[in-house]
Amino acid sequence: MTQEIIKEGEQLGLIINETKTKLMRVGNKDKENKSIALENYVFEEVDKFKYLSRDGSRDAEIKEKIMAANRAFYANKKLLKSRNLAKTTKVNIYNTLIRPVLMYLAETMTMTKKDEENIRIFERKY
Repeated sequence: MTQEIIKEGEQLGLIINETKTKLMRVGNKDKENKSIALENYVFEEVDKFKYLSRDGSRDAEIKEKIMAANRAFYANKKLLKSRNLAKTTKVNIYNTLIRPVLMYLAETMTMTKKDEENIRIFERKY
């Protein structure tokens, strides 16, 4: 089956990038194998993907979003702290440049009360 997928992909001009392709096992706690060989490819095994951890926890993802929103805020800090801009303009800057970074994919995430509170704390900070 793997060979069929590779062959069909090659006909469409697609190739597998071994450095970008990762593997994550769910449920199997076997720590001995850290890579899997399929056909001519070897894939590295990881404990979590950017948007998915082994145990389904979203804590790291929420923290990462808050840190990214912090970076977006500090990148625009000069504008947001400027006395030359009206408050409505600053709110528009926040709503278009910072809030989307924080809320990207939030509607599809399962959040706990603690996660929601952390997001509210971030928004109250600024």
